[in-house]
Amino acid sequence: MAGTRSTPLSPWQEGMWLHTQLNPDEPVYTIARPMVVHGDVDENRLRRALETVAGRHEPLRTTIQPGPPPVQCVADAATVELRMFTADDHTAAVQLATRLAGETFDLAAGPLWRAALIRYHPREQILLLTLHHLIADGWSVTLLSHDIATAYEGATLPELTTQYADFAARQQRRLTDKRREKQLAFWRDQLTPPPPPLNLPRRTGHQGERESLDIGCELRERLVKQARRQRVTLFVTMLSAYAYLLGTYCGTRDLVVGCPVSRRQTPELELVMGLFINTAPVRVRLDDEMTFAELAVQVRERMLDAYDNLDVPFADMLRATGPVSVLFQVTDFHARLVRQLGDAQVTPFDLAAGPIHHELEMSVIDHGDRLRVHLGYPVPAWDRQRARDFLGYYVNVLNSVLDDS
Repeated sequence: MAGTRSTPLSPWQEGMWLHTQLNPDEPVYTIARPMVVHGDVDENRLRRALETVAGRHEPLRTTIQPGPPPVQCVADAATVELRMFTADDHTAAVQLATRLAGETFDLAAGPLWRAALIRYHPREQILLLTLHHLIADGWSVTLLSHDIATAYEGATLPELTTQYADFAARQQRRLTDKRREKQLAFWRDQLTPPPPPLNLPRRTGHQGERESLDIGCELRERLVKQARRQRVTLFVTMLSAYAYLLGTYCGTRDLVVGCPVSRRQTPELELVMGLFINTAPVRVRLDDEMTFAELAVQVRERMLDAYDNLDVPFADMLRATGPVSVLFQVTDFHARLVRQLGDAQVTPFDLAAGPIHHELEMSVIDHGDRLRVHLGYPVPAWDRQRARDFLGYYVNVLNSVLDDS
């Protein structure tokens, strides 16, 4: 193909690509990041900024060709479109953003990302970035928004010393047949025989909604201090509480929680867009005689073991355990999203509706002064009140574990 170069997918892209073939007409792997922009936006400057970042990051010029085997094709140049829309008010603009976020991508034709500006007032608009997960992860979207804001100002972006396609090629070389089999043997040992399915309402598709609540500064600080005393991270504390709640809620003592883990293991990759996450299926065994501190240590050890065996795709791990019903992650990159575009103020927000891959998906965003907990749930299997109740139970568990020595 003229003007492009073909490179292998990373092992994690391969696993995700196979899943996309099961639902080609659904936006299952779309990442949507909307933000309200308060102030004047120069459309031409914004277009030039988008063109700058597309030239900087190869994933924004990448398509996925089916092969076999599937490969990623990086174009030398790409045309960037800023889609323009108008809406009557903020509510209508959010509804339009939700509809746009539900549009699918043509992996072979591209592009695999979009930018839209929805004006609903002369000085109020929503900037919506949507990307296919095959070319980006959550950190990538934070990076993209910062690079757009920097380019919008006309400032110079730091030079990249590597690109995602280079990383993908290295990962393929690293994952030799011997290494793959060794890691798969680890996951078979961890996950077989599989635990019984969680007793949760079953989703019938990928339609989901999200409910959220804030955990204030005081409770956050107490959780951080307890984590330090127990020599675990805040992530381990929050995950352990989630596992405990699921065990109680579903009436089981043995469960698996999927935990997305970043594989950006060198400083230069912090500036690179791409799919750098893999999901670790963490098996948790509960015991009525176990203290929360003991549970947290168990979870910590499981996570440490998992880190050394995450080169193989999540899809390959699932052959040992079957589908993973629930997901959990703690992040802080959402809290570092860009807050200014030129002289305009930017307020990131989350869409209430979107695709869901599991029966429940909990994410905790650490804003430093508070924790924001999001629960993604399938509809119509769950309703908003049930989701609110579940989040309330989670906070109750967090408060109760502070008293558990």
